[in-house]
Amino acid sequence: MKEMYENIAASLLSCLLFAGCCTSSECCTKVKDDPVYVLCRFDLKQGRDQDYVKAVNTIVEQVRAEKGCRFYTLVGDADTDMKGQQRFGTDVLWMIECWDDLDSLKAHLKAPHMKAFAPTARSIRHTGTFHVLKERK
Repeated sequence: MKEMYENIAASLLSCLLFAGCCTSSECCTKVKDDPVYVLCRFDLKQGRDQDYVKAVNTIVEQVRAEKGCRFYTLVGDADTDMKGQQRFGTDVLWMIECWDDLDSLKAHLKAPHMKAFAPTARSIRHTGTFHVLKERK
């Protein structure tokens, strides 16, 4: 299970790195070149995935407007016909983030909208994981 989780995390990060983790065409020219990546897994209470999506949608634009936010998106299983695709199911969602630096991430976690969001998020999910990662060069 640990190996599968690590493979998923590596794949998600590869997508971010390949995409440049930018949400706009000019962001990469304005920021430092040593970003911090965040990968969070949310194991939700059964059948609460749409509630979680709605809750995240109330803060997503505020987060994306924060200083240092390059990328912030909630993802779940894609509906494909690809053989071998591992699915987590509708009760597992992931947040993929990219920040200019650790200070930007720390400020994000203390932002008023995040503090207000936390009780709602906790009420919808069973558990979650929080990983802060750096590109390996």
